[in-house]
Amino acid sequence: ITIVQNFSRNNAVANVDIHIAPSARLDQVHSIVNAVNEQLSATTPELQEDPIIIGPVTVNAQLVFRVSITVTSGTQSQIASQFLAAYLKQLHAANVPLSWEGGAHHVN
Repeated sequence: ITIVQNFSRNNAVANVDIHIAPSARLDQVHSIVNAVNEQLSATTPELQEDPIIIGPVTVNAQLVFRVSITVTSGTQSQIASQFLAAYLKQLHAANVPLSWEGGAHHVN
């Protein structure tokens, strides 16, 4: 009996959508996202290619800043979550308005 198995697993692409307010400065968002990408790219072995900054798009009538990441298949949810958390942390630290926060940021 011969068993043939396909061990090749293609990489997976995940979109990371950051819900930003229309008043957010896109150049600032781009700069912060780029800095986070550089930092995480060096420490994320699951990342198969450099993240691609797509930029502002609308999803279900909501403004989002999109980043596309290519990762090892099966890790896309975990790595996308890791990148989103890092983006939100740095955007929040820079007082970039996010769509669900209204006008004010509060630090706990």
